[in-house]
This record gives sequence, structure tokens and C-alpha cells, in this order.
Amino acid sequence: MRYEHFLFTRNQRRDFTAFVRPVDTSNKDISAIARAFNYVNDITPLTPEAPALYCFPLGAYLYLLRHYNSGRKHAGREIPVIEGIAIRRELESELRDHLPDLVARQAETLNVSAQVGDIDALEINQSREHIWALEPGDEQEAEGAEPDGTDANERAEANSLLDEFIRRYPAEWLALPVTNDSRAFLIEALSDQRLPILHFAFGSNADVTAELAQTGIAFDLAAYFNIAEPVFRRRSSVKAVTVPEVLSKQPQPDKATFEPDIIAPEPQEQRATASDGATPAVEPLQRTSEPIYEHRQSRRKRRRGLLRALVDLLLRRSRSA
Repeated sequence: MRYEHFLFTRNQRRDFTAFVRPVDTSNKDISAIARAFNYVNDITPLTPEAPALYCFPLGAYLYLLRHYNSGRKHAGREIPVIEGIAIRRELESELRDHLPDLVARQAETLNVSAQVGDIDALEINQSREHIWALEPGDEQEAEGAEPDGTDANERAEANSLLDEFIRRYPAEWLALPVTNDSRAFLIEALSDQRLPILHFAFGSNADVTAELAQTGIAFDLAAYFNIAEPVFRRRSSVKAVTVPEVLSKQPQPDKATFEPDIIAPEPQEQRATASDGATPAVEPLQRTSEPIYEHRQSRRKRRRGLLRALVDLLLRRSRSA
């Protein structure tokens, strides 16, 4: 699998900067990422061992990132790190099978800052292309990422939630609390072949995901610090599933209960627009300015007539005298 690196942080020389950036990442993409992560006011809960994790498409790439507290400070405030890999959109299918392992081993696979040397002396540069292959035994390690000590009831509950998530996937997305069980669920969902590649924000907040949504990103799964239980939330539109084999064996939503959050089109006779050569019927406006103007004109004419009659009368009297 071919990928490029991404590292976004600050050092003693520069403000928050994309020190390592994929070749085709635009300044617009950099700004979109910076604006979104600026909504995280407290990064102290995020550590290299348990960072926030994101997977989303933007511009030419699909980004798999982690966000955490670097342990360094500037002006008394903690300095965050946003780092990870970027895969060209045309290669997303190659990422599909590697994604569970990349997330399960994020401390190794997404740790770009460990490969650049001294961050305080780092200069801006473009990433070279890397090749990553799944090594023997990696699949088993990713599958075994579930915390030890999980009993049969907990596994059954997790499987039940996964089945429900798959069933609701086209019309709803899933919000989870930030827990170890939720991390295990994320890896399990990424591993399930019934689902396409998932876009997720784990360890985030609603302001971050809302800002990323402004760029057209629709998350399938998000884990927030301020919720206690899993909850399904309706998508703004039905998710387009582009992989033919995905969800093909899943029961379709019941038409009686399936109500996607889409505004139904108005009847055709009520939707006449300029594009179809017609315009909607409109009540004629009540024109009030012209009658008022005409009324004032007539009053002026009457006043002038009276003045003229008075002047004529005075002239006649002066002549007769």
C-alpha cells in the first residue's frame, strides 16, 4: 500500500504548521484541518498511547490521523500534534483491509514525529511516498486487539451493536462514548467485511465534526467525551454505498419505519421554475405610489386655480379703481 506522511504541529521557529505534507495537499486542505482541530480547547486527555483518531477524505487524499498532546508547551499551553498518513483517493480500496491493523497499532503506524528527528529544528518539507505491507501475523494481532477479560455477555452485546450499526448504516451514523470498549468496537467495525471503509472521529467533539462537515465530510462513527451511551443519529441524507458487495446480504429498512432526513420534493405543478420555462403564479402587487402621487397633483392644481382666481380678482379691482 502506497501512502504519504502528514505532520501538523508547532516548534520554536514556527507557529502551527504542516511540517510534513503530502505532495498534493493544498493550502485550502491545510486550512480546513487547522480550523476544525482548533475547536479542541483541551488536549490534555489525549496522549500518544490513547490519542484521538480520525479517518476522512479531503481533497486528493483520505487521511488517517491521530491527535494528541505532545508534552511540549508554548506560552504555558500544551502543543498538540496531528500526524498520520494520507492515501490517494484512487487507492482507498487498498487501505480497506489494512485499516483495522493501522488503527490497532496506531502508536507505531501513525507515529510520524518519531521519524523526523528534533521537531524544534524541523523544516517544512513534502513527504516522500512510502510502501507498507501487511506482515505475517499482523492480522491476528489486529483481531486480538479486544481488551483481555471481556466475558461472553460483553462480546454478545458488542456483536449486537455491530449488527445494529450495519443494519442502520445507510440512514444513520453512530455516536459512542470514549472508552476502551468503544475502541475495540471501532476496530471490529473496520474489520467487518459487510461494511465499506468507514470515516470516523474517535475522541472528538461535535464542533470538530461539524466544522469538517462544512467541507462535505460525512462521518459514519464518532466517539465523543460528553456522551455516556451509544446512540444512533440520523444522517442528513442517505449514505451512498459504492462497494457492490457491501451490505448486499443485509435486510433492507422497512419502508414503514425508514424515514431518511430528506425534504420531499414538492408536487411538480408547484415547482415551476425558470429552468423549465415557466414561473410560479404570483399575486399582482398593490401599487400605491402612483395613486398617491396623482392625488397630490390634483390638490396642487386646485390650489393654483384658486390663486389665479384671487390674483385676477385683485387685478380687476385695481384697474376699475
